[in-house]
Parts: sequence; structure tokens; C-alpha cells
Amino acid sequence: MTDANDGVRLEFRVLCMRSCDIDNSSLSPTPAYRRGSETRRGFTLIELMLVLAVIALAAAVVVPSLRGWGQSSRMRDGVDEFVSATHYARTQAISSSKMYRITVDPRGGDRGMGQFQVMVLDGQSFAPDTGEFGNPVQAPDGCRVELMDLGGKSLDSIDFFPNGRSQPARFRVTDLATNVQKDVECQTASEMFRVVVPNP
Repeated sequence: MTDANDGVRLEFRVLCMRSCDIDNSSLSPTPAYRRGSETRRGFTLIELMLVLAVIALAAAVVVPSLRGWGQSSRMRDGVDEFVSATHYARTQAISSSKMYRITVDPRGGDRGMGQFQVMVLDGQSFAPDTGEFGNPVQAPDGCRVELMDLGGKSLDSIDFFPNGRSQPARFRVTDLATNVQKDVECQTASEMFRVVVPNP
């Protein structure tokens, strides 16, 4: 009869553990710190050092390639800003029936790397426009700007007429560190200015 009672107790104990979701290991008399790897939580010092070494190696490979990314982004932003200024000047010239001009000073600005500004014909002379490009726009950091005709002769301004036509010209942004150039060009009087790849 003792054997039958032991079997009933064992079966009752198993049923209770299943229904109550009790972990078998919690009933064992072995302390948690002696149970081995099944209760180990965290990482060893060697594992952490290996992970840090892999991160450092990945950073050493990636960071040099990102160095020029910021400069390239600033250069692209400068080119996009000039294209926006040409679209603005053309639109304003047509809508106001006044002549607009973008002046480019290749040695102007805080850093002496150049700047451009939108002007409007006010009577007999040009005055800064009151819109978003009326204040001088600086060349991007580390870049030089210049304006020229399509033959390469230096210019100091581009005119936009009320009939929608403009003076053909080329605006160039040069990265001084890498000597990479980006051009914005209008090849005919009836075209809009657009970004082009400069000829080597």
C-alpha cells in the first residue's frame, strides 16, 4: 500500500506542476549558482571585448569613406540652391514684368569663396530682391563658386527677362579639397538652368 501511495503522490505532484506552470528546477535542492549554464545570465569579459573589437574594426573601415560625404552633401546643396535661385528669378521676371539679375561675386562672402544674390531692376538700377534670395547666399564651406559664359569667359551676373528668356551661362562650384566640380548651365536663352557634368 505504501507503493501505491507513493505513485499517487508522484502523479499528483506532476499534475500540480503542469497545471501551475512550476519549473522543475525550482523544486530541486541544488542552489541556483551551482546549477551550471542553464541559469547563467550576461556575457563574459572576453565576449564583450570581442564585440567591441568587431565594432572598432567596422568603424575603421566605414569612417574614411564617410569623410567626403558631408562635403559632397554641402556642395550638392549649394548647387541646388543656385538652381532654385535661377528658377525664382525667371518666375519673378515673368510675373512682375521686370528684369531680374543674379550677381555672382567669386571672392565675396565671409570666407572669400564667393556668393550670389538675386537683384531686381528698380527704375534705372538693380536693387536686392525682397524675396528669399535677396540676401547674399554664401558658397558652401570648402568650395569656390564662379560664373562664366559658355566659352569660359568670366561673368559677374546673369540677366532674366520678362519674356522668360535668360542669358546663357555656366555657374561652377569647385570643391577645393578634391577639385571636384559641379556645373549649373543654361545653354540657350529659352532653357532653364540645370545641373550638368563638367567636361574634363
